Amino acid sequence: MSAPYDVIEGTAVDVAEPYPVRHASRIWGWHQASGPQLRYLTRQVAPNADAFTDVMVKSLLMDGMRSFAIVERTDKLTADGHPPIIGVVLAEPAGPTERQMHIAGKRKNLEAFDEAIEIIVNKLWETEPTLQRLVCVIPTENRAATQRAMRSGFKETLLLTRCVRRRAEAVTGMED
Repeated sequence: MSAPYDVIEGTAVDVAEPYPVRHASRIWGWHQASGPQLRYLTRQVAPNADAFTDVMVKSLLMDGMRSFAIVERTDKLTADGHPPIIGVVLAEPAGPTERQMHIAGKRKNLEAFDEAIEIIVNKLWETEPTLQRLVCVIPTENRAATQRAMRSGFKETLLLTRCVRRRAEAVTGMED
């Protein structure tokens, strides 16, 4: 990866900011490999890979969004001549002192992912002095991701249930 990326070198991985928009389509595959609950949620946002990629591009370019590519440290390059990107972390603004982190990637080399998350968390603390809280948004069925976040110092709160209502959905059972 070359400029305009800020690259932090790790032992097993490098972390590049921002995530390259041209690779947004890879995120669909990582989501589809994460289990039925996340596949369902993904399809609620976008019904197919092309629509999901469009949503991801808009998310990557959203004001205030910070995005990070997790790049495997290897001598092997991909077919397009780039180092292999094995994951993405989006750090979405959730108020003046909070960010919500969304993590997706290949399910291999968990130590590398742990290292990448630690690099990203430290980068966020260092570059955003008003930041007070980071929240990982993880589907309840994804115990592996929850355990990964907990290994990185996050605490499982179990305080919130996320409820969603979409535009133009009818409210049923509310009749007098």
